Amino acid sequence: MMKTALPLLAALVLCAAAASARDFTVQTISPTNGQARQPAISSTGFVAWQQTVGGADENGSTPTDIYVWKDGAASNRTGDSPLAAGHAFRPVVYGDNLLFSAVCPIDDQSAIPFQLAIPEKTADMGKLEDDYPSLFGHALPTTEVPPPEGSDPGTPPTRVPDRSATFENAQPTGQTPDVLLATPDGTIRRITPGNHAFSFPVGSDAAIAFLCARTWPYGYDLVAWKPGDDHLTQITTNYFYVQNPDIHGSQLVFQAWDGHDYEIYLHDFSTGETTAITQNNFDDMSPVVWDGLVAWVAYPTVNAEIFLWDNGAITKISTGSTENAAPSIWNGHIVWQGVDDDGDFEIYYYHAKRTIKLTSNAWDDLAPQIADGLIAWSSYIDNWDAEAVVLDLSDNVLFRLTDNAYEDINVRTGGERVVWQTVTPDGTYVNLATPAAPRENAVP
Repeated sequence: MMKTALPLLAALVLCAAAASARDFTVQTISPTNGQARQPAISSTGFVAWQQTVGGADENGSTPTDIYVWKDGAASNRTGDSPLAAGHAFRPVVYGDNLLFSAVCPIDDQSAIPFQLAIPEKTADMGKLEDDYPSLFGHALPTTEVPPPEGSDPGTPPTRVPDRSATFENAQPTGQTPDVLLATPDGTIRRITPGNHAFSFPVGSDAAIAFLCARTWPYGYDLVAWKPGDDHLTQITTNYFYVQNPDIHGSQLVFQAWDGHDYEIYLHDFSTGETTAITQNNFDDMSPVVWDGLVAWVAYPTVNAEIFLWDNGAITKISTGSTENAAPSIWNGHIVWQGVDDDGDFEIYYYHAKRTIKLTSNAWDDLAPQIADGLIAWSSYIDNWDAEAVVLDLSDNVLFRLTDNAYEDINVRTGGERVVWQTVTPDGTYVNLATPAAPRENAVP
């Protein structure tokens, strides 16, 4: 693949220090004729992705395993696992640890036991189940009520819904996804017990958190596991939706529906306390957290804005743009995409209480990610297909990592490296860009 140094597109320089361009070496680390998707990379440079392993089985499903790249070599991390072989997907990495989802064998009993706690039903929830019991996969228990005194002796008793106890709605039928953890020592541990659909895990050395689905039409709760515990901890208990968890250290953020709109919450595993960061009358969504700073997308008007929470103070940091989305945060630096006055998506950058329009061009720049001093994203440089680009904050030079006729998407960065997937007519494969030399200047 071709790599090209491009002039910096920022409207304002990010720092005053002059520096030479930092070069990157690009290599393909997965087969090019299969389906390698959803790459993830950690601060140690540990890479994982989901990859098909052969054709469809007798049920028409295509087996998938999680592959990893470590110490210059790729390997199938789940293919030999009796818990996950052929049924593993959606990798997430932190350090040299791998989190993923898998459909485990029905007879496996190695998971941590868990029973989803039951919130008390409101009158509206109860009436919904009364009126539409088939939607909930069960009929409400009923109690016989005798006829009123003085009524016709032949009047039969009436059966009414029993509200004397609150009960859980029906469990999902069939096999549902679980969350598994693969550690550097080679073990794979099943975290969740399969009695609900568990999904979208996030992890740090302090804890692992994931969503737990209640049966439709109810939503998701947030559940967590701390290393060393023999139990799972339910962080939320509601009949609404919890979504988009993100974690850094002992701090977990998520959005949750409060009955009127989405709000942002922060849970601290070191104290066990959950704090409502927002309490307003509009949607707050897609939070990200780093060392006590929380950024998210909010809709105070029709336009989506980016807000920042810093030690209790909330500031709107998006300026001069509309349709702001996809925030990413690292060490006090925040990036996101937004539409400028010309009507295309550009990359915006916030640091040290200042917002900069990082790109200014005639094409879309999308889905930026920031970590360890690099900002990487997909850029439609030729207005035809997405290319992978990277900007090193130590020299402020933008590099075009790909120059091809295919879509280069799902760009991720960590450990001063960049990974992404390239989509071609013959298959989808994963690429890795590595710096050719150490940084000459520190990241501001």
